[in-house]
Amino acid sequence: QDAIGELIELCRQSGGADFTIGDVFFKETEDSGFGIFTNSKIDKLNSVVVSVPFRSCISVDLITKSPPLDLIFIENPGYLSYPDEVISIGLIFARLRLQKTDQNISCPWSRHVRTMPETFNTTLFWSENELDELKGCTVFHLTKLLKRQIESDYQALYEPLISNYPEYFSSMTINDYYWALSVVYSRSAEIIRQGTLVQCIPPIVDMANHNPQLSVEPSEALYYDEVTDSIQLRTAQILNPQEECTAVYGNYPNSKLLYTYGFVIHDNPHKAIDLWTKVTPTVYQAEVKQQILLNHRLTAVQTYDFVGTIRNGFISSALLATIRVIQAIEDEMKDIEKAFKGEMISIRNEKATYTSLRNLLISRMNPEKAEDDRLKLGEMLLSDVSTSDRLYCALVIKVEERELLQSVLELVNQWMESLDSLGDSFKPIDFVESSLVEL
Repeated sequence: QDAIGELIELCRQSGGADFTIGDVFFKETEDSGFGIFTNSKIDKLNSVVVSVPFRSCISVDLITKSPPLDLIFIENPGYLSYPDEVISIGLIFARLRLQKTDQNISCPWSRHVRTMPETFNTTLFWSENELDELKGCTVFHLTKLLKRQIESDYQALYEPLISNYPEYFSSMTINDYYWALSVVYSRSAEIIRQGTLVQCIPPIVDMANHNPQLSVEPSEALYYDEVTDSIQLRTAQILNPQEECTAVYGNYPNSKLLYTYGFVIHDNPHKAIDLWTKVTPTVYQAEVKQQILLNHRLTAVQTYDFVGTIRNGFISSALLATIRVIQAIEDEMKDIEKAFKGEMISIRNEKATYTSLRNLLISRMNPEKAEDDRLKLGEMLLSDVSTSDRLYCALVIKVEERELLQSVLELVNQWMESLDSLGDSFKPIDFVESSLVEL
């Protein structure tokens, strides 16, 4: 609370008339950390709760223009190509200053850093045993990849920084880098400022917690005002006294919330899995098919961004096109382009595609553990477990993803029945409709 009070006072001093804050207070809860709450009723939508000028935000612009870091970036301009790393360096610099009793080297954003969490519950900080609970889920593999990437980047980018500037970074460890990246991923905002995409961490506003029930876009709740050059937290619902002023981080499934922010929401309305399949060497004309998929913009890149190739009532056209191409046999290769145009290559190919997709869905369900996971989660919910409990988080994701897989499996079964009934007149509406969204 003291650190927040000092930060508000600093924002008033540096922001002047451009910094405004409503009748709010800050409260820490066990599961969500600090949040922003209103003292009085707010009965108008889109009301500004907090407005912070851009110049008060931690940004590439602020960090690279502040001594002594400005000289580091002049001498090492290559860092400027990586905004995440520039902001991470600025955060680590402030953190190390706060840990030292000698404060001869000032840092304009150190008071902001004091309000940030010291630890995170994201999967990046889970032990190997804890992470093993998520085996079979995309977030498990993405966490492993991220850890390897962090270790590689630390050696390439930060060990030279420590060696060349020991007066500022000699006490830095890889744990500081883990922490800084977690702050960037979980608390930064992206805005279009003067026609350019800019990343920054706004003070005070960055304490707004996520509410998936708000029916607004993230940029509406966390709004950039071009006129005042300010980032604002705005209300998306009527609020009574003592209620929390929340934001929307995005329409994210629990896997994304856990991976980036360190929490899950039971009964999260947003469910999605990035489910893909690849061309195996034993597939007919495997190399040719691989090249076909790489040459088409719909299938060229298999993304793992938590948007989901499968969602409730939805299967991505990119996933369907990929499977249709893989399943094509010799006499169907001449019509392979139909896979990308919303047309059946053939009845046989369409049946093979749905069968392959069914098998893919079933293989991800891990059915032998389904009942055990569901019962464990039920017991934890009845025991009023903390929502930050890591086993609880893993179980929520596994149970919800299994439910989504089952739902999509039923959808595929419906398509197969329609295909059997309609034959040549069957039209893969699923592909046409989803391609309109994705293309």
